[in-house]
Order: sequence, then structure tokens, then C-alpha cells
Amino acid sequence: ILWLVIAVVLMSVFQSFGPSESNGRKVDYSTFLQEVNNDQVREARINGREINVTKKDSNRYTTYIPVQDPKLLDNL
Repeated sequence: ILWLVIAVVLMSVFQSFGPSESNGRKVDYSTFLQEVNNDQVREARINGREINVTKKDSNRYTTYIPVQDPKLLDNL
């Protein structure tokens, strides 16, 4: 039972250091806006200046808001 507990703890630790939602892929903000306008984005999660994007084809990436974009929420 002790080995099982150790294995579960190690798996949890390795998952927390694993790849992020975006699989490490970064895309520039203008490309993100084009994909939003072309209705290619399924989901965009905003966390501060970082946006984690899931496209309709299930590809994921991260982009960063260069400055406050007052039209961002309207576009989404």
C-alpha cells in the first residue's frame, strides 16, 4: 500500500510540472484576433495578460495581450 501511495504522489507531482494547456505553443496576438474574426476559436480563457486558446479543431496555444484591448471582449 505504501508503494501505491508513493506512486500516486509522484504521478501528481509530474503532472503539475507537465505541459500546460497550450502544449507550449505560442501564437502572436494578431493571429489570435484573425482566428476569432474567422470563427476558428472555440474557447479563450483570459488570465491577466495571458490567453489560453482552444480552436475548433482542438489545437491549443497561448497568446498574450500586448496592451489593454478594450475591444477584446466584444470580439469574443
